[in-house]
Amino acid sequence: MARQAVLPHGQRGWLAWQDVFDLAARGSVFEGTLPVSVFPRFSELLAAVEGDIDARLAFATAGVGRVRVEGRVEGAVQLVCQRCLEHYSQPIGSRVGVLLVTDEALIPHLPAEFEHEVVSERIRPLDVLEDELMMSLPLVPVHPDPADCEATARRLLAAAHDDLME
Repeated sequence: MARQAVLPHGQRGWLAWQDVFDLAARGSVFEGTLPVSVFPRFSELLAAVEGDIDARLAFATAGVGRVRVEGRVEGAVQLVCQRCLEHYSQPIGSRVGVLLVTDEALIPHLPAEFEHEVVSERIRPLDVLEDELMMSLPLVPVHPDPADCEATARRLLAAAHDDLME
């Protein structure tokens, strides 16, 4: 059974299914600090589900059948280093710039500076943000400083040596 995301009352709009064209017509802006735990797909990629994500999404009309979403996402998450297999904190951040369209026929006519996504007329702003978070993760997570991995390796080798000497 999927776990239901829980947000403070003022942040619940992130979770609601909304008409994408209505969001754009109203110039809707979603901004706030969200716990990592409200992103189910993103959370599965992390070593630990802890921390917060600061986010902002602004919706605007971008022509017939198109909605522009711009904003940012920032935070720090726990990943597993693929060199030493220890957890480490990875800062993440990304600028959001995507055009939402409801018809694939519009794709060849979209400006190149924006990513594009084909959506139904209803979306959850949280889903747009979660997609961006997933793309902001490193392809191969490793400690930024290789010395952190070397210290772990020395500690493990010393422990293995001590076990052999007993």
